[in-house]
Amino acid sequence: MKRNDLRYTIRLAGPLLTQSSEPEDFGMDIVVAKNSDGKPYIPGTLISGKLDQAWQEISDATSGKDVFSPDLMCLLGKTSQNGQPFRKQLFFSDIIFTGRLTGKFIHNRVTIDNERGAACNQHLVFIDSPFLEGEEYDFEGTVSFFSTKEDSSLIEGYLKTGLQWLSQTGAMRTIGYGRVKKVEFKSFISNTIPAPSTPVRIQDKIGLEITPEHPFCLAAKPVADNLFESTDFIPGSALIGSIMTTWNFLTNGQVDKEREELREHFNNLRITHAFPSDKAGKRPVVFPKSLVKIKTGKKKMEILDAAICEKPFLYKGKTPLFSIDWKDYFDVTQEFGWTQLHKELRIRTAIDPKTLRSAKEELFAYELVVPKEHSWYAELDLGKIDATKREVVFSQLNSLLSHGLIGLGKTKTPAVVEFILPPASIQPVKSSDLTPVNSNQWIITLQSDTLLGSPEHLDETSGAAELKKMYEETWSELSGGKLKLVRYFASQRLNGGTWRRETNQQGQQYCPWLLTEAGSVFVLEADESSPDDARKMVKEWFEHGLPVKREVCKYYNINPDPDILWKTCPFIPQNGYGEIAVNLAVHTKNKPPQSSDIDVLKEEDISNGS
Repeated sequence: MKRNDLRYTIRLAGPLLTQSSEPEDFGMDIVVAKNSDGKPYIPGTLISGKLDQAWQEISDATSGKDVFSPDLMCLLGKTSQNGQPFRKQLFFSDIIFTGRLTGKFIHNRVTIDNERGAACNQHLVFIDSPFLEGEEYDFEGTVSFFSTKEDSSLIEGYLKTGLQWLSQTGAMRTIGYGRVKKVEFKSFISNTIPAPSTPVRIQDKIGLEITPEHPFCLAAKPVADNLFESTDFIPGSALIGSIMTTWNFLTNGQVDKEREELREHFNNLRITHAFPSDKAGKRPVVFPKSLVKIKTGKKKMEILDAAICEKPFLYKGKTPLFSIDWKDYFDVTQEFGWTQLHKELRIRTAIDPKTLRSAKEELFAYELVVPKEHSWYAELDLGKIDATKREVVFSQLNSLLSHGLIGLGKTKTPAVVEFILPPASIQPVKSSDLTPVNSNQWIITLQSDTLLGSPEHLDETSGAAELKKMYEETWSELSGGKLKLVRYFASQRLNGGTWRRETNQQGQQYCPWLLTEAGSVFVLEADESSPDDARKMVKEWFEHGLPVKREVCKYYNINPDPDILWKTCPFIPQNGYGEIAVNLAVHTKNKPPQSSDIDVLKEEDISNGS
């Protein structure tokens, strides 16, 4: 199998319009879609849809003759059925305008009342129209796919035939917009994926730099049924899934006999979440929820850390505000390496093939992350693989990803992957320190959402005591009784939905996952009889992630066997969950000062709401 990239140019005659989902100048009703560089573009999804339409029209025109029969479901995918997605083989980039616009022009239209023959009230529309009538404009893009040597020329032929069949594209086609004048094919690059190379000497930790080639969406919990917001980070599970998708394409679904060791040990690979950064080799850190803001002036805020404080306190008579009450996070997140990402909203809809208009109830929207000037940094952990096999496994993985990932997120975006080997490894913006605080304590900050306990003994009547008991039992079980919980600063959320109910819990009572959110802080204290064992336990968690405890597996009725746990539980260390930071410097650096400005609250003050 090999990766093929077909670069092409579509020449369109003005006027033309691809409507933006985002507003622009005040008073404009319809504006041209532009990317983060300010370049007009036509979405790759639109080209994919037009190609689908073209192929069906050609097939209908040649019915009864076996001269044109592309497998549409295989090449362009198919609507998910019964919760099961149908992957596609062709991946389209946006096609970008390659020239320069000479100015800004505005057209207007109005609806005419059929009975009166006059303009309808409040139906005047102002349209951004920089593409002039009679002028021609070139848009350039790429379509990528994996195929065998025999199939690549066939698919290339289908693509060229379908793209040259196009007559119009974009909005307002019925009044002459977006006429296709010419389609040119610039280049066809075919890159064979190399066989596994000679093993190299490596350590058990390797840095990963991921650079998505196009805007992408890794959807968090949907805001609505048809609106998807993207996370800023790339989950390790998404990277693992994209590796498997790429591998499946390369082998055409067959067993890869050249990568036997990688296949055997794949379940033991661990990839942490990839965090975005505009600084090469610097990985952000999730800030701890023990941080508090205190307003000390009209516009002045001080930031302190309450992790080491044994009791609640007031500072200069003011109540500390935890992150749940903050109006602005950027001043803190920036300190921990996080930057503002550029995002754009794209609204899409299915097209009714009979009317060639928007299908009913098929409108949906994606919030896309634009990867401009950012890379995403993660860590590949080979520590659970036998030391004699690590070099071979890494060599085979390296050859597999030599031409990048395919199918990342909802937009199925391709991405470039680079391995960063020591000593030039990826460094966190804020380093951990495994040396205990106060001689026998460790402050753990979750860097990802984590399964810490189950809601078996929690309900709507539960309070702080029940939640603390759950966490005390969790840390005691995870550490084998070597560490006990002193205090914590945590938030929780439920994760589940239709997929879990219908796919993972068929015939069972619906039980959503109870996740402790990233940034949650836990202060743990070692048992006096085994401080060395506690230190080794914390080091193990730091290097390989927090495991899923057996009590959690029992509650959710999943098999705790590490070799098959991934089949029923997505929140495992191999998928990047359970990552921790230990004893961040901010805990001691921003500790509240021992002065008259600090008022420690007594138990009776807290109970009385003082």
